[in-house]
Amino acid sequence: MLEFILQIILMISLSGMVLIVSRAVPRVADNDKNEVRFEDWLKSLPIERVDNAIRSLLYKGLRRLRLVLLKMDNKIGTYLEKTKDSPDISDRSVDKLLSKKN
Repeated sequence: MLEFILQIILMISLSGMVLIVSRAVPRVADNDKNEVRFEDWLKSLPIERVDNAIRSLLYKGLRRLRLVLLKMDNKIGTYLEKTKDSPDISDRSVDKLLSKKN
């Protein structure tokens, strides 16, 4: 008799699990439809156009940065040439500081 009662409890619990799973199946099916829509939306994006636009902007930006760096290099080079040709400026400033102390 005890075995019979345990079998009945087991069958009732299994039917309860089947009932819970059967109620969850429609929700899972709805989620699958939403995932397909999301995948279709991802496929419809113009990824190649976006990639080309980003590549173009990066190319232009790097060219402009290169131009700015070359201009800075040119200005630094001319400044160094000016200081190389003139007498040593640092010696004069040290001499001025020493003469002010005396």
